[in-house]
Amino acid sequence: MKLTLDIKIAIFIFFLSLVGTIFQSLYIYDSFHWAVIQSSVDFNNGLLPYKDFFVHYGPLHTLNNSLALYFSNNDLISTMVLSGISFSLGNILIFLISKKVFDLKFSIYLPIIIFLLHPYSNQPWPNYQFLFFITCSLLFLFYKKSFYLFLSGLFLSLSSLTYENFLIITPLILILYFWVNHNLRDNLFLFLGFVLPLAFFHLYLFHLNLHSYWFKTFDLNSVFLEINGTSLKELIFTFFYEFFYKSFFNIFSESYFLIFFLILISCLFFLFSIFLKFKKKENISQQDKYLFVISIISILMLGSALHKINIFRFSTGPIIGVVVLIFVIEKYIFKYKNIILFFLISLLFSSAFVPYKQENNRFFPNFEQVKSSYNEKSIDLFKSQKWSNETWSFILKIDETSKNIKTRCNNVEYFLNFTKDGFIYMISKKYLDTNQYIYWYDRTKFFEKLNNHFNSDMDKLLKKSIIEKNTLIFVDSRNINYLKKNFDFKNFKIKDLPYTYQQKSNFFIYPKKCDY
Repeated sequence: MKLTLDIKIAIFIFFLSLVGTIFQSLYIYDSFHWAVIQSSVDFNNGLLPYKDFFVHYGPLHTLNNSLALYFSNNDLISTMVLSGISFSLGNILIFLISKKVFDLKFSIYLPIIIFLLHPYSNQPWPNYQFLFFITCSLLFLFYKKSFYLFLSGLFLSLSSLTYENFLIITPLILILYFWVNHNLRDNLFLFLGFVLPLAFFHLYLFHLNLHSYWFKTFDLNSVFLEINGTSLKELIFTFFYEFFYKSFFNIFSESYFLIFFLILISCLFFLFSIFLKFKKKENISQQDKYLFVISIISILMLGSALHKINIFRFSTGPIIGVVVLIFVIEKYIFKYKNIILFFLISLLFSSAFVPYKQENNRFFPNFEQVKSSYNEKSIDLFKSQKWSNETWSFILKIDETSKNIKTRCNNVEYFLNFTKDGFIYMISKKYLDTNQYIYWYDRTKFFEKLNNHFNSDMDKLLKKSIIEKNTLIFVDSRNINYLKKNFDFKNFKIKDLPYTYQQKSNFFIYPKKCDY
Protein backbone atom coordinates (compact mmCIF):
# COMPACT_ATOMS: atom_id res chain seq x y z
CA MET A 1 0.00 0.00 0.00
CA LYS A 2 1.37 3.38 -1.05
CA LEU A 3 1.66 5.86 1.80
CA THR A 4 -0.02 8.92 0.33
CA LEU A 5 -0.01 12.26 2.13
CA ASP A 6 -3.46 11.78 3.67
CA ILE A 7 -2.49 8.33 4.99
CA LYS A 8 0.66 9.80 6.52
CA ILE A 9 -1.41 12.55 8.16
CA ALA A 10 -3.86 9.94 9.53
CA ILE A 11 -0.99 7.86 10.94
CA PHE A 12 0.51 10.98 12.53
CA ILE A 13 -2.79 12.02 14.14
CA PHE A 14 -3.40 8.58 15.62
CA PHE A 15 0.22 8.34 16.72
CA LEU A 16 -0.45 11.53 18.70
CA SER A 17 -3.47 9.74 20.16
CA LEU A 18 -1.25 6.88 21.32
CA VAL A 19 1.35 9.25 22.80
CA GLY A 20 -1.39 11.21 24.57
CA THR A 21 -2.92 8.01 25.92
CA ILE A 22 0.38 6.87 27.43
CA PHE A 23 1.20 10.32 28.78
CA GLN A 24 -2.10 10.90 30.57
CA SER A 25 -2.24 7.31 31.83
CA LEU A 26 0.90 7.91 33.88
CA TYR A 27 -1.05 10.39 36.01
CA ILE A 28 -4.41 8.64 36.26
CA TYR A 29 -5.48 7.20 39.61
CA ASP A 30 -8.61 5.21 38.75
CA SER A 31 -8.57 2.39 41.24
CA PHE A 32 -12.12 1.27 40.47
CA HIS A 33 -11.98 0.83 36.69
CA TRP A 34 -8.35 -0.25 36.44
CA ALA A 35 -8.91 -3.01 38.99
CA VAL A 36 -10.30 -5.26 36.23
CA ILE A 37 -6.65 -5.95 35.39
CA GLN A 38 -6.46 -8.08 38.54
CA SER A 39 -8.00 -10.88 36.47
CA SER A 40 -4.92 -10.81 34.23
CA VAL A 41 -2.60 -10.81 37.25
CA ASP A 42 -4.44 -13.83 38.66
CA PHE A 43 -4.31 -15.59 35.30
CA ASN A 44 -0.53 -15.12 35.16
CA ASN A 45 -0.35 -16.60 38.66
CA GLY A 46 -1.93 -19.84 37.44
CA LEU A 47 -5.46 -19.35 38.80
CA LEU A 48 -8.50 -20.50 36.81
CA PRO A 49 -10.71 -17.86 35.17
CA TYR A 50 -14.32 -17.57 36.33
CA LYS A 51 -13.80 -20.16 39.07
CA ASP A 52 -10.88 -18.67 41.03
CA PHE A 53 -11.19 -15.04 40.01
CA PHE A 54 -13.68 -12.57 38.61
CA VAL A 55 -13.58 -11.95 34.84
CA HIS A 56 -15.71 -8.88 34.23
CA TYR A 57 -15.40 -8.81 30.45
CA GLY A 58 -14.31 -11.14 27.68
CA PRO A 59 -11.67 -13.83 28.24
CA LEU A 60 -9.49 -12.51 25.41
CA HIS A 61 -9.33 -9.14 27.15
CA THR A 62 -7.95 -10.89 30.24
CA LEU A 63 -5.50 -12.92 28.13
CA ASN A 64 -4.24 -9.91 26.12
CA ASN A 65 -3.64 -7.88 29.26
CA SER A 66 -1.94 -10.82 30.95
CA LEU A 67 0.51 -10.95 28.02
CA ALA A 68 1.11 -7.20 28.30
CA LEU A 69 1.85 -7.60 32.02
CA TYR A 70 4.09 -10.60 31.40
CA PHE A 71 6.29 -8.85 28.82
CA SER A 72 6.49 -5.64 30.87
CA ASN A 73 7.48 -7.36 34.14
CA ASN A 74 4.06 -6.71 35.64
CA ASP A 75 3.86 -2.98 34.90
CA LEU A 76 0.23 -1.82 34.91
CA ILE A 77 0.90 0.92 32.36
CA SER A 78 1.51 -1.78 29.72
CA THR A 79 -2.22 -2.50 29.64
CA MET A 80 -2.88 1.15 28.78
CA VAL A 81 -0.23 0.99 26.06
CA LEU A 82 -2.16 -1.98 24.65
CA SER A 83 -5.42 0.01 24.84
CA GLY A 84 -3.79 2.97 23.12
CA ILE A 85 -2.28 0.87 20.32
CA SER A 86 -5.60 -0.94 19.76
CA PHE A 87 -7.52 2.35 19.69
CA SER A 88 -5.11 4.02 17.27
CA LEU A 89 -4.89 1.03 14.92
CA GLY A 90 -8.68 0.61 14.94
CA ASN A 91 -9.14 4.26 13.98
CA ILE A 92 -6.54 3.99 11.21
CA LEU A 93 -8.41 0.96 9.85
CA ILE A 94 -11.69 2.94 9.83
CA PHE A 95 -9.92 5.58 7.74
CA LEU A 96 -8.45 2.97 5.37
CA ILE A 97 -11.84 1.27 4.93
CA SER A 98 -13.37 4.61 3.97
CA LYS A 99 -10.53 5.58 1.64
CA LYS A 100 -9.36 2.35 0.06
CA VAL A 101 -12.54 0.28 -0.03
CA PHE A 102 -15.14 2.95 -0.79
CA ASP A 103 -12.83 5.56 -2.33
CA LEU A 104 -14.62 8.34 -0.45
CA LYS A 105 -12.93 11.67 -1.18
CA PHE A 106 -13.96 13.13 2.16
CA SER A 107 -12.17 10.40 4.05
CA ILE A 108 -9.46 12.99 4.47
CA TYR A 109 -11.61 14.59 7.18
CA LEU A 110 -12.08 11.36 9.12
CA PRO A 111 -8.86 11.35 11.21
CA ILE A 112 -9.50 14.82 12.65
CA ILE A 113 -13.21 14.05 13.26
CA ILE A 114 -12.44 10.76 15.03
CA PHE A 115 -9.63 12.35 17.06
CA LEU A 116 -11.81 15.23 18.23
CA LEU A 117 -14.63 12.84 19.17
CA HIS A 118 -12.42 10.94 21.63
CA PRO A 119 -8.70 11.74 21.51
CA TYR A 120 -7.23 9.20 23.94
CA SER A 121 -8.18 5.86 25.42
CA ASN A 122 -9.14 6.31 29.07
CA GLN A 123 -9.02 2.86 30.62
CA PRO A 124 -7.54 -0.61 30.09
CA TRP A 125 -11.00 -1.84 29.13
CA PRO A 126 -12.00 -4.25 26.35
CA ASN A 127 -13.75 -1.60 24.23
CA TYR A 128 -10.48 -0.37 22.72
CA GLN A 129 -9.22 -3.85 21.87
CA PHE A 130 -12.67 -4.64 20.49
CA LEU A 131 -12.43 -1.71 18.06
CA PHE A 132 -9.22 -3.11 16.59
CA PHE A 133 -10.62 -6.62 16.13
CA ILE A 134 -13.95 -5.51 14.63
CA THR A 135 -12.28 -3.15 12.14
CA CYS A 136 -9.90 -5.95 11.12
CA SER A 137 -12.95 -8.15 10.53
CA LEU A 138 -14.61 -5.49 8.36
CA LEU A 139 -11.44 -4.81 6.37
CA PHE A 140 -10.97 -8.51 5.51
CA LEU A 141 -14.67 -8.84 4.67
CA PHE A 142 -14.18 -6.45 1.77
CA TYR A 143 -11.85 -8.85 -0.04
CA LYS A 144 -13.56 -11.68 -1.88
CA LYS A 145 -10.87 -14.33 -1.46
CA SER A 146 -11.74 -17.28 0.76
CA PHE A 147 -8.75 -16.84 3.06
CA TYR A 148 -9.65 -13.20 3.77
CA LEU A 149 -13.26 -14.15 4.48
CA PHE A 150 -11.99 -16.78 6.91
CA LEU A 151 -9.89 -14.08 8.62
CA SER A 152 -12.91 -11.79 8.71
CA GLY A 153 -14.90 -14.44 10.59
CA LEU A 154 -11.90 -15.11 12.83
CA PHE A 155 -11.59 -11.46 13.88
CA LEU A 156 -15.36 -11.21 14.34
CA SER A 157 -15.05 -14.11 16.78
CA LEU A 158 -12.09 -12.48 18.54
CA SER A 159 -14.24 -9.35 18.92
CA SER A 160 -16.83 -11.48 20.74
CA LEU A 161 -14.21 -13.02 23.01
CA THR A 162 -12.82 -9.58 23.85
CA TYR A 163 -16.13 -7.89 24.60
CA GLU A 164 -18.39 -10.76 25.56
CA ASN A 165 -21.71 -8.92 25.22
CA PHE A 166 -20.96 -8.70 21.50
CA LEU A 167 -21.37 -12.48 21.35
CA ILE A 168 -25.09 -11.93 21.91
CA ILE A 169 -25.51 -9.97 18.66
CA THR A 170 -22.94 -11.63 16.36
CA PRO A 171 -25.36 -14.42 15.30
CA LEU A 172 -27.80 -11.73 14.17
CA ILE A 173 -25.05 -9.94 12.24
CA LEU A 174 -24.07 -13.16 10.47
CA ILE A 175 -27.70 -14.04 9.66
CA LEU A 176 -28.35 -10.59 8.18
CA TYR A 177 -25.15 -10.73 6.14
CA PHE A 178 -26.04 -14.19 4.81
CA TRP A 179 -29.47 -12.74 3.96
CA VAL A 180 -27.96 -10.16 1.57
CA ASN A 181 -25.02 -12.30 0.44
CA HIS A 182 -26.09 -15.58 -1.18
CA ASN A 183 -22.66 -16.91 -2.07
CA LEU A 184 -22.56 -20.20 -0.15
CA ARG A 185 -18.77 -20.61 -0.42
CA ASP A 186 -18.10 -17.10 0.94
CA ASN A 187 -20.54 -17.58 3.79
CA LEU A 188 -19.03 -20.94 4.69
CA PHE A 189 -15.49 -19.56 5.03
CA LEU A 190 -16.78 -16.61 7.05
CA PHE A 191 -18.69 -18.94 9.36
CA LEU A 192 -15.74 -21.32 9.81
CA GLY A 193 -13.49 -18.45 10.78
CA PHE A 194 -16.06 -17.29 13.31
CA VAL A 195 -16.60 -20.71 14.90
CA LEU A 196 -12.94 -21.70 15.29
CA PRO A 197 -11.85 -19.38 18.19
CA LEU A 198 -15.14 -19.98 19.99
CA ALA A 199 -14.66 -23.74 19.68
CA PHE A 200 -11.16 -23.50 21.20
CA PHE A 201 -12.47 -21.34 24.05
CA HIS A 202 -15.29 -23.72 24.94
CA LEU A 203 -12.99 -26.74 24.69
CA TYR A 204 -10.78 -24.96 27.23
CA LEU A 205 -13.78 -24.39 29.51
CA PHE A 206 -14.91 -28.00 29.08
CA HIS A 207 -11.43 -29.40 29.77
CA LEU A 208 -11.19 -27.50 33.07
CA ASN A 209 -14.89 -27.89 33.95
CA LEU A 210 -15.45 -24.12 33.97
CA HIS A 211 -18.69 -23.77 31.99
CA SER A 212 -20.94 -23.37 35.04
CA TYR A 213 -18.74 -20.52 36.30
CA TRP A 214 -18.63 -18.89 32.85
CA PHE A 215 -22.44 -18.90 32.57
CA LYS A 216 -22.60 -16.95 35.84
CA THR A 217 -20.51 -14.16 34.35
CA PHE A 218 -22.19 -14.30 30.96
CA ASP A 219 -25.55 -13.76 32.68
CA LEU A 220 -24.48 -10.50 34.35
CA ASN A 221 -26.73 -8.32 32.15
CA SER A 222 -29.81 -9.46 34.06
CA VAL A 223 -28.11 -8.39 37.30
CA PHE A 224 -27.41 -4.89 35.95
CA LEU A 225 -31.07 -4.54 34.98
CA GLU A 226 -32.02 -5.57 38.50
CA ILE A 227 -29.53 -3.10 40.00
CA ASN A 228 -31.01 -0.26 37.94
CA GLY A 229 -34.53 -1.39 38.82
CA THR A 230 -35.61 -1.34 35.21
CA SER A 231 -36.49 -3.52 32.25
CA LEU A 232 -34.65 -3.75 28.95
CA LYS A 233 -37.50 -1.87 27.26
CA GLU A 234 -37.34 0.97 29.80
CA LEU A 235 -33.56 1.08 29.56
CA ILE A 236 -33.68 1.45 25.77
CA PHE A 237 -36.30 4.22 26.01
CA THR A 238 -34.25 6.12 28.62
CA PHE A 239 -31.10 5.72 26.55
CA PHE A 240 -32.61 7.21 23.38
CA TYR A 241 -34.23 10.03 25.35
CA GLU A 242 -30.89 11.01 26.92
CA PHE A 243 -29.06 10.49 23.63
CA PHE A 244 -31.49 12.81 21.82
CA TYR A 245 -31.34 15.38 24.63
CA LYS A 246 -27.54 15.48 24.71
CA SER A 247 -27.36 15.63 20.91
CA PHE A 248 -29.52 18.73 20.53
CA PHE A 249 -29.62 20.54 23.88
CA ASN A 250 -25.89 20.19 24.65
CA ILE A 251 -24.94 20.88 21.07
CA PHE A 252 -22.06 23.26 21.83
CA SER A 253 -20.71 21.78 25.05
CA GLU A 254 -21.02 18.10 24.03
CA SER A 255 -21.34 18.29 20.26
CA TYR A 256 -19.79 14.83 19.81
CA PHE A 257 -23.17 13.31 20.69
CA LEU A 258 -24.73 15.11 17.70
CA ILE A 259 -22.12 13.49 15.45
CA PHE A 260 -23.10 10.06 16.71
CA PHE A 261 -26.78 10.91 16.30
CA LEU A 262 -26.07 11.77 12.65
CA ILE A 263 -24.16 8.48 12.31
CA LEU A 264 -27.23 6.64 13.63
CA ILE A 265 -29.55 8.46 11.20
CA SER A 266 -27.19 7.74 8.29
CA CYS A 267 -27.04 4.05 9.15
CA LEU A 268 -30.84 3.82 9.48
CA PHE A 269 -31.27 5.67 6.19
CA PHE A 270 -28.92 3.27 4.44
CA LEU A 271 -30.58 0.20 5.93
CA PHE A 272 -33.96 1.51 4.79
CA SER A 273 -32.64 1.92 1.25
CA ILE A 274 -31.30 -1.65 1.27
CA PHE A 275 -34.61 -3.08 2.47
CA LEU A 276 -36.40 -1.15 -0.31
CA LYS A 277 -34.02 -2.63 -2.89
CA PHE A 278 -34.57 -6.08 -1.46
CA LYS A 279 -38.34 -5.65 -1.50
CA LYS A 280 -38.28 -4.43 -5.10
CA LYS A 281 -35.92 -7.31 -5.98
CA GLU A 282 -33.32 -4.88 -7.24
CA ASN A 283 -29.65 -5.79 -7.44
CA ILE A 284 -27.73 -5.25 -4.20
CA SER A 285 -24.11 -4.40 -5.02
CA GLN A 286 -21.12 -5.70 -3.13
CA GLN A 287 -20.55 -2.19 -1.79
CA ASP A 288 -24.11 -2.08 -0.50
CA LYS A 289 -23.58 -5.38 1.32
CA TYR A 290 -20.47 -4.06 3.05
CA LEU A 291 -22.15 -0.82 4.11
CA PHE A 292 -25.13 -2.88 5.27
CA VAL A 293 -22.90 -4.85 7.68
CA ILE A 294 -21.21 -1.67 8.94
CA SER A 295 -24.59 -0.04 9.57
CA ILE A 296 -25.90 -3.10 11.44
CA ILE A 297 -22.83 -3.33 13.71
CA SER A 298 -22.80 0.43 14.35
CA ILE A 299 -26.46 0.47 15.40
CA LEU A 300 -26.31 -2.69 17.50
CA MET A 301 -23.18 -1.50 19.31
CA LEU A 302 -25.19 1.37 20.77
CA GLY A 303 -26.21 -1.35 23.22
CA SER A 304 -22.78 -1.06 24.86
CA ALA A 305 -23.83 2.37 26.17
CA LEU A 306 -27.39 1.47 27.21
CA HIS A 307 -26.73 1.54 30.95
CA LYS A 308 -24.53 4.64 30.81
CA ILE A 309 -23.91 7.07 27.98
CA ASN A 310 -20.12 7.42 27.76
CA ILE A 311 -18.34 8.86 24.76
CA PHE A 312 -15.67 6.15 24.93
CA ARG A 313 -18.35 3.49 24.38
CA PHE A 314 -19.65 5.36 21.33
CA SER A 315 -16.10 5.83 20.03
CA THR A 316 -15.21 2.13 20.22
CA GLY A 317 -18.25 0.58 18.52
CA PRO A 318 -20.85 2.85 16.88
CA ILE A 319 -17.95 4.96 15.52
CA ILE A 320 -17.49 2.56 12.59
CA GLY A 321 -20.74 3.99 11.21
CA VAL A 322 -18.88 7.23 10.48
CA VAL A 323 -17.96 5.53 7.18
CA VAL A 324 -21.67 5.38 6.34
CA LEU A 325 -22.11 9.03 7.37
CA ILE A 326 -19.33 10.14 5.01
CA PHE A 327 -20.77 7.90 2.28
CA VAL A 328 -24.27 9.39 2.67
CA ILE A 329 -22.90 12.97 2.64
CA GLU A 330 -20.80 12.30 -0.45
CA LYS A 331 -23.32 10.27 -2.45
CA TYR A 332 -26.68 11.77 -1.49
CA ILE A 333 -26.15 15.37 -0.36
CA PHE A 334 -22.98 16.19 -2.27
CA LYS A 335 -24.18 19.73 -3.03
CA TYR A 336 -24.02 20.70 0.67
CA LYS A 337 -21.02 18.60 1.63
CA ASN A 338 -18.63 21.44 2.39
CA ILE A 339 -21.13 23.29 4.56
CA ILE A 340 -22.02 20.11 6.50
CA LEU A 341 -18.42 19.04 7.08
CA PHE A 342 -17.35 22.56 8.09
CA PHE A 343 -20.29 22.71 10.52
CA LEU A 344 -19.48 19.32 12.07
CA ILE A 345 -15.77 20.00 12.51
CA SER A 346 -16.44 23.50 13.91
CA LEU A 347 -18.84 22.02 16.45
CA LEU A 348 -16.29 19.43 17.52
CA PHE A 349 -13.65 22.12 18.02
CA SER A 350 -16.10 24.10 20.14
CA SER A 351 -16.45 21.23 22.62
CA ALA A 352 -12.90 19.93 22.39
CA PHE A 353 -11.33 23.15 23.61
CA VAL A 354 -13.68 24.37 26.32
CA PRO A 355 -11.73 25.40 29.47
CA TYR A 356 -12.75 22.41 31.57
CA LYS A 357 -12.59 18.65 31.32
CA GLN A 358 -15.49 16.91 29.66
CA GLU A 359 -16.66 13.45 28.74
CA ASN A 360 -14.23 13.06 25.82
CA ASN A 361 -11.10 14.36 27.63
CA ARG A 362 -11.73 13.57 31.30
CA PHE A 363 -8.25 12.52 32.42
CA PHE A 364 -5.70 14.79 30.75
CA PRO A 365 -3.53 16.15 33.60
CA ASN A 366 -3.06 19.86 34.25
CA PHE A 367 0.34 21.50 34.69
CA GLU A 368 0.14 21.46 38.47
CA GLN A 369 -0.62 17.74 38.51
CA VAL A 370 2.33 17.02 36.21
CA LYS A 371 4.64 19.21 38.28
CA SER A 372 3.71 17.72 41.67
CA SER A 373 3.65 14.04 40.66
CA TYR A 374 6.52 11.58 40.71
CA ASN A 375 7.45 7.90 40.32
CA GLU A 376 7.81 5.40 43.13
CA LYS A 377 9.54 2.22 41.94
CA SER A 378 9.01 -0.04 44.95
CA ILE A 379 5.75 -1.62 43.75
CA ASP A 380 6.04 -3.39 40.39
CA LEU A 381 2.43 -2.82 39.28
CA PHE A 382 2.71 0.95 39.71
CA LYS A 383 6.37 1.55 38.92
CA SER A 384 5.57 3.75 35.90
CA GLN A 385 2.78 5.75 37.53
CA LYS A 386 3.29 9.39 38.53
CA TRP A 387 1.11 10.33 41.49
CA SER A 388 1.05 12.94 44.22
CA ASN A 389 2.80 12.50 47.54
CA GLU A 390 -0.46 11.81 49.44
CA THR A 391 -1.45 9.13 46.92
CA TRP A 392 1.92 7.42 47.21
CA SER A 393 1.72 7.61 51.03
CA PHE A 394 -1.60 5.77 50.87
CA ILE A 395 -0.39 3.15 48.36
CA LEU A 396 2.86 2.50 50.21
CA LYS A 397 1.03 2.14 53.50
CA ILE A 398 -1.24 -0.53 52.00
CA ASP A 399 1.83 -2.36 50.72
CA GLU A 400 3.72 -2.02 54.01
CA THR A 401 0.72 -3.13 56.08
CA SER A 402 -0.03 -6.19 53.95
CA LYS A 403 3.62 -7.23 53.85
CA ASN A 404 4.21 -6.79 57.59
CA ILE A 405 1.01 -8.59 58.53
CA LYS A 406 2.07 -11.49 56.31
CA THR A 407 5.59 -11.75 57.77
CA ARG A 408 4.86 -10.95 61.43
CA CYS A 409 1.44 -12.49 62.02
CA ASN A 410 1.37 -16.23 61.44
CA ASN A 411 -2.31 -16.43 62.30
CA VAL A 412 -3.37 -13.90 59.61
CA GLU A 413 -3.75 -15.57 56.21
CA TYR A 414 -6.47 -13.56 54.48
CA PHE A 415 -7.60 -10.03 53.67
CA LEU A 416 -10.91 -8.38 52.75
CA ASN A 417 -11.30 -5.16 50.78
CA PHE A 418 -14.39 -3.36 52.08
CA THR A 419 -13.73 -0.32 49.85
CA LYS A 420 -14.23 0.74 46.22
CA ASP A 421 -10.47 1.04 45.76
CA GLY A 422 -9.42 -1.96 43.68
CA PHE A 423 -5.73 -1.11 44.08
CA ILE A 424 -6.00 -2.16 47.74
CA TYR A 425 -7.06 -5.61 46.55
CA MET A 426 -4.29 -5.74 43.92
CA ILE A 427 -1.57 -4.85 46.43
CA SER A 428 -2.76 -7.07 49.28
CA LYS A 429 -3.24 -10.07 46.97
CA LYS A 430 0.55 -10.18 46.53
CA TYR A 431 0.99 -11.12 50.18
CA LEU A 432 -2.26 -12.58 51.51
CA ASP A 433 -5.00 -14.84 50.21
CA THR A 434 -8.66 -13.88 50.09
CA ASN A 435 -12.07 -15.50 49.82
CA GLN A 436 -13.48 -12.29 48.33
CA TYR A 437 -14.57 -12.86 44.71
CA ILE A 438 -15.27 -9.29 43.60
CA TYR A 439 -12.28 -6.94 43.85
CA TRP A 440 -14.15 -4.05 45.50
CA TYR A 441 -17.04 -3.78 47.91
CA ASP A 442 -19.36 -1.10 49.19
CA ARG A 443 -22.69 -1.43 50.96
CA THR A 444 -24.71 -0.33 47.95
CA LYS A 445 -27.27 -2.06 45.78
CA PHE A 446 -24.71 -2.47 42.98
CA PHE A 447 -22.26 -4.52 45.05
CA GLU A 448 -24.94 -6.40 46.99
CA LYS A 449 -26.60 -7.67 43.80
CA LEU A 450 -23.27 -8.40 42.14
CA ASN A 451 -22.05 -10.47 45.09
CA ASN A 452 -25.36 -12.30 45.44
CA HIS A 453 -25.16 -13.30 41.79
CA PHE A 454 -21.87 -15.10 42.51
CA ASN A 455 -23.11 -16.52 45.83
CA SER A 456 -20.63 -14.33 47.68
CA ASP A 457 -21.76 -12.89 51.02
CA MET A 458 -19.43 -10.29 52.53
CA ASP A 459 -21.20 -10.31 55.90
CA LYS A 460 -20.60 -14.07 56.18
CA LEU A 461 -16.96 -13.59 55.29
CA LEU A 462 -16.65 -10.88 57.93
CA LYS A 463 -18.27 -13.00 60.64
CA LYS A 464 -16.02 -15.93 59.81
CA SER A 465 -12.97 -13.65 59.78
CA ILE A 466 -13.84 -12.17 63.16
CA ILE A 467 -14.46 -15.56 64.74
CA GLU A 468 -11.24 -17.05 63.41
CA LYS A 469 -9.25 -13.80 63.84
CA ASN A 470 -7.24 -14.56 60.70
CA THR A 471 -8.03 -11.66 58.38
CA LEU A 472 -6.73 -8.17 57.63
CA ILE A 473 -9.69 -5.92 56.75
CA PHE A 474 -9.53 -2.68 54.78
CA VAL A 475 -12.55 -0.41 55.12
CA ASP A 476 -13.41 3.13 54.02
CA SER A 477 -15.21 5.90 55.89
CA ARG A 478 -18.53 5.07 54.18
CA ASN A 479 -18.59 1.59 55.71
CA ILE A 480 -16.65 1.83 58.98
CA ASN A 481 -19.70 2.76 61.07
CA TYR A 482 -21.67 -0.16 59.66
CA LEU A 483 -18.89 -2.56 60.60
CA LYS A 484 -18.53 -1.16 64.10
CA LYS A 485 -22.28 -1.31 64.68
CA ASN A 486 -22.87 -4.83 63.36
CA PHE A 487 -19.68 -6.72 64.21
CA ASP A 488 -17.72 -7.24 67.40
CA PHE A 489 -14.18 -5.96 66.95
CA LYS A 490 -13.10 -6.22 70.62
CA ASN A 491 -10.30 -8.58 69.58
CA PHE A 492 -9.17 -6.30 66.75
CA LYS A 493 -7.34 -3.02 66.37
CA ILE A 494 -8.49 -0.26 64.02
CA LYS A 495 -5.93 2.12 62.53
CA ASP A 496 -6.11 5.01 60.08
CA LEU A 497 -4.62 4.93 56.63
CA PRO A 498 -3.19 8.14 55.13
CA TYR A 499 -5.89 10.50 53.84
CA THR A 500 -6.12 10.95 50.06
CA TYR A 501 -8.11 13.33 47.90
CA GLN A 502 -9.45 10.45 45.79
CA GLN A 503 -10.41 8.00 48.54
CA LYS A 504 -10.77 10.27 51.59
CA SER A 505 -10.43 8.43 54.94
CA ASN A 506 -9.67 4.70 55.05
CA PHE A 507 -8.84 2.25 57.82
CA PHE A 508 -7.34 -1.17 58.34
CA ILE A 509 -8.48 -3.66 60.99
CA TYR A 510 -6.32 -6.52 62.26
CA PRO A 511 -6.34 -8.96 65.20
CA LYS A 512 -4.88 -7.70 68.50
CA LYS A 513 -2.85 -10.90 68.82
CA CYS A 514 -1.01 -9.91 65.66
CA ASP A 515 2.33 -8.42 66.74
CA TYR A 516 2.31 -5.65 64.15
